[in-house]
Amino acid sequence: MKTEIRTDLLRKLANHLLNGKLGHEKFDFNYYNIGKKNGVVDSPENRCGTNGCAIGECPVIWPKKWTWNDFSDPCVRGIPSTTDSIETFFCLTYHQQQHLFIPNNQSPDIYGGLHLDGDATKEQVANNIIQFCELAEANKL
Repeated sequence: MKTEIRTDLLRKLANHLLNGKLGHEKFDFNYYNIGKKNGVVDSPENRCGTNGCAIGECPVIWPKKWTWNDFSDPCVRGIPSTTDSIETFFCLTYHQQQHLFIPNNQSPDIYGGLHLDGDATKEQVANNIIQFCELAEANKL
């Protein structure tokens, strides 16, 4: 039995990226949640929430459902893995997650939108999410 993609939740995320007050000082498609201290950016103790991507905004949008795991990565409460959280919350396959939330992993021929690198803006990521939702709602995925 196929689970329906939660386009309602994805659209809420896209709308937050386009119109909401981000929980991070800077949108950064490269990291879920990261800070910079003493020149080191990729260590759990330095993840202070300075930069973050779309999934990094989930605990801001849905604070009762999402939290931060031991590595300061966003996850659904009770699910320690970010990837498993995305799958469960939005009902997305691994490849769909890659397309929407990981730089340089887009499949525009299948899921719409554009190829995005790590410098993608929040608007570009939001537009990819919206185009993905349109295809899902038209039963074209």
